[in-house]
Amino acid sequence: MYKELHISLTTACTMSCPNCSYGMNWRDAKHTPIDEIIGALKWFDGIDQISLTGGEPTAHPHFHQIARLVRQALPEMKLGLETNATLYPRFKESLPMFDSIDATHYTKDAWDGCPDNTDKIELLGRDYPRLRVLKAKHVTMENNRGANPCGREARAHWSHGLVYGCCAAPGVKGAVGIELQDGWHEKLKATRLPCKNCIYGQP
Repeated sequence: MYKELHISLTTACTMSCPNCSYGMNWRDAKHTPIDEIIGALKWFDGIDQISLTGGEPTAHPHFHQIARLVRQALPEMKLGLETNATLYPRFKESLPMFDSIDATHYTKDAWDGCPDNTDKIELLGRDYPRLRVLKAKHVTMENNRGANPCGREARAHWSHGLVYGCCAAPGVKGAVGIELQDGWHEKLKATRLPCKNCIYGQP
């Protein structure tokens, strides 16, 4: 069974990374409806950790409400957030609900054309001392290296009604997603991962 799951709240993003590894350059910007997210949660009992992601998850107009509802529905589960912090401190009131927050740090050396978010990262870090900061790396979808899983297959990813076999798959063309249903863990493990088209694929 999968023990970690990512939930994409939106494909909207405040960054403009060329050849984004989550497909922001070819997927339409779309916020997932709240009722669709909450309806999916019944299938995630037994998951140890859920991470809210995007796009930029805090760009969802109902981000705080969604975080609160996820926390209430699955109180024993660890709840994480992946963010670029560009909209901080707009989501400051949501911080106590998260067991972990990962923030990606962008500078002019990481991606041409993306805003530098150093000041927002520092603000978020002061309010959330356990913040883990990840440095953005200039990699594109043309940098794929092979056809073997990279370890991310341990993390399923639910995005706009479908669940995928790894956390990068929704942004990779050719990825196969399935609808949530009885036995979805086993059915998902039987789908083919899109490693050959992914920057994280191993040789």
